Amino acid sequence: MKAVAIDPKFHKAYFDLWIDGERWGDFKVSRDYLKKAKEAAPDNADYAFYYASGFDDTDFELYRKLSLQVAKDFPTSERGAQALYWLAHKEKNVATKILYYEQLKSSFPVDKFNWSMSGMSTYFEVLLEKSAKEAVGLAAYVAGSPLQERGLKTWNDNTQLAKNVAEVQSLLKNGKAVDAIAIADKIQVPRYGSSIPFIILLKAQVLDEAGKTKEAYEKLLTFFAKEPTEKINNQLLIYGNKINKASAAVNKDVLYVRDTTARQAPVFNLETYLTKGKSSLNDYKGKVVLLTYWFPGCGPLPWRVSTF
Repeated sequence: MKAVAIDPKFHKAYFDLWIDGERWGDFKVSRDYLKKAKEAAPDNADYAFYYASGFDDTDFELYRKLSLQVAKDFPTSERGAQALYWLAHKEKNVATKILYYEQLKSSFPVDKFNWSMSGMSTYFEVLLEKSAKEAVGLAAYVAGSPLQERGLKTWNDNTQLAKNVAEVQSLLKNGKAVDAIAIADKIQVPRYGSSIPFIILLKAQVLDEAGKTKEAYEKLLTFFAKEPTEKINNQLLIYGNKINKASAAVNKDVLYVRDTTARQAPVFNLETYLTKGKSSLNDYKGKVVLLTYWFPGCGPLPWRVSTF
C-alpha cells in the first residue's frame, strides 16, 4: 500500500495486492486492485485477461464483453487466444460456442498459439456430437498444420474417429445397423474428453438397432456403474425395459457391478488440519466424504470450491 501511495501508477504493486486479496478470498476488494493495475498499464494483456475472467461467475454478459475485448486488443498475445478459449468453453449455447471457437481458429492460428490448439480439441468434441462431418473437416485442418509427431498422430486419429462416427450415423439413418457394427467396433473410446458418453451411447445404439439390445444394455451398464450421468441412466432404463428389467432390477445390476469390480483403496494416514494428530482412511469408512485439495496460491482451486 505504501508503494502505490508513493506511485499511483505502480501497476505491479496493484497486481500483487490483487493476488493477495484472492488468496484471502476477498474477491471484491482484490478485483478493484486489479482494475487499477489494468488502468495503470492498459497494454498489459495479463491484467486485461485476469480482470475479464473475474466476472465469469457473477456477470456473464460483462465477462463476455470484456473477453471479446481482450481478444481484439491483444491479437498477438496468448492471452487473447486464452480469453476466447475460456469464453467458448463456458458458453452454454452451442451455436454461440461454435462462433467463438471459429473466431479463435481464424484469429489465432493453431500453429502459433497454444491456447488456440487446445481450443480446437474441445471444439472437435463439440462438433463430433453436432455434426461428425464438420468434425472431420476440423480435424483434417488441424492435422494439416505444422505439428509435432505426437500432435499429428492425435489429429490423424481424430480425423478417423469423426469419419467412423459419420459413417455409423449414415448407416443407422439408412436402416443398416448390422453393417454399422463393424464400423462402430473400430471407434476407440478416448481416455479423456466430454465426447466419451456420446460415443458410448452411439455404440450401444448400434447394438440395439441391430437386435442386440442385451449387449447394448450391458455396455451402458458397465459404463454407468463407473461414470453415472443422467443421460446414460435414462437410456439404460430404456434398454432395461426392452429386455424386461424394471428400474429396480436395473439399479440392482448397477450395484452388483460396482460391488464386484470395486477395489480396496490403500490405507494411509494424514495430518489433521483442525486437531492435533493424524487421521486414517479407515476413520472415514462408511461415511460420505467431500475430498478436496486446497493451496491458496493455485488459481483453479478456489474456482472449483469457492466456499472454502
